[in-house]
Amino acid sequence: MVGYDVPQLLDTYQRGLELIFDHYCEDDEGLDLDSFTQLLTDCNIVPDPSLPPPRDGHRGRCQLGAVPPTSVNKIFRSGSGGKGDLNYDDFVECLERCSLMGFSDDTNTGESLDPPEALLRLLRSIDRSGVYEDAGGQGRLLRPEDAGSDLDGEEEEDYEDSYPAPRQ
Repeated sequence: MVGYDVPQLLDTYQRGLELIFDHYCEDDEGLDLDSFTQLLTDCNIVPDPSLPPPRDGHRGRCQLGAVPPTSVNKIFRSGSGGKGDLNYDDFVECLERCSLMGFSDDTNTGESLDPPEALLRLLRSIDRSGVYEDAGGQGRLLRPEDAGSDLDGEEEEDYEDSYPAPRQ
């Protein structure tokens, strides 16, 4: 169980999410569909069609992502409200939808996760993708206590070494 509710979780990581949002915006208008799709692909939220599908024992790069690519347009349209672009608040709402659509089941147990846990799993996917650093962030997006070790076998101690020290 996550010690957050969804608004607390989004507030905690707002600065990092804003940095990522700004990095993918083509202009001051907001995030268009192509940029939103690229962001989701880069963050391993949507599978990258240029990579092979995952298979047992495969060690190279492969498609990752829990949200079907066919859902991206619908998520974008509902978030933008017909405006054509997403502002930051719309973007966050779309991330929440993505978390409920693709990250709400525990892949190990098959049990349903509550919304904060699903959102945290989505944020872990963003964190592990390296997009935060590509956008100019320092260290990791998530704090060590939120990073967990449930997705790719990375131990929490190793993760802490790559997370910046708290500001004094």
